[in-house]
Amino acid sequence: SLTEQSDYKKDHLFILLHLEQNRYKFQCAFHQEYYVIVKPKGDGHCVSLGNDEDQSIFEL
Repeated sequence: SLTEQSDYKKDHLFILLHLEQNRYKFQCAFHQEYYVIVKPKGDGHCVSLGNDEDQSIFEL
């Protein structure tokens, strides 16, 4: 469910799959991939692939 996905993101349950310049490719427990764009302050912006909507923001 959307609530469960949100909880997983909040708990930072992401697996680092790939590092490319400033973009970190993560995969959550639901096997859905996300790109995390690193911000200057060290905050990650989590955006799902194929979707421009911001899914969550968490600190790396």
